[in-house]
Amino acid sequence: MLNALGARDATVIGHGWGATVALQLAVDQPQFVARLALLAPVANETRVAPWRPLARLPYIGRVAAWSAGAGGPLWSPLARRCFANDAMATASYLRNLQAPGHVVGTLDALTAMARSPRDSDLPGALPRVQAPALVLAGELDRVAAPGEAEELADALPDATLVTIPEAGHALHVECSTDVNRILVAYALDGTVETDVQAERR
Repeated sequence: MLNALGARDATVIGHGWGATVALQLAVDQPQFVARLALLAPVANETRVAPWRPLARLPYIGRVAAWSAGAGGPLWSPLARRCFANDAMATASYLRNLQAPGHVVGTLDALTAMARSPRDSDLPGALPRVQAPALVLAGELDRVAAPGEAEELADALPDATLVTIPEAGHALHVECSTDVNRILVAYALDGTVETDVQAERR
């Protein structure tokens, strides 16, 4: 897509497991990435998708992918873990979040993804990331491993760590005003607002 658009030097934002995708892009195709914004990063796929190891098994795999990954009975509890404030995970919000899981082909895509071989040289390649990175972590994140954002910021050559108080894994939903303000300032000129407590790494 970036090639088709002729895009270069983008600010690439990834949330959770998507932060790993953004980092791999920065390693493999650095011309596309001027800055990275990594929200509630998670390197361990089983913390984001605990159903994935089971999805590799015949027969059981589709049931596991549907149950926890495509809107089945375990999906809602996993989605609620993303919030520090459970009241934010309203029935209406969860229904909207669940809707893409009902698209025809979603289950096939999830099982194919789970069964595909891992194609990443992370975390070993982190020192090769040339782009500066902003790492945003929720203070009360129950999905990412404790200290995961801090470890990532330490491993990157140029990273700024910002912790959002009283936010969970879905910090961009729970604290959307603060997160959006930080991201806009960062995308415009690469700086983090001075009234946000940031720790240089």
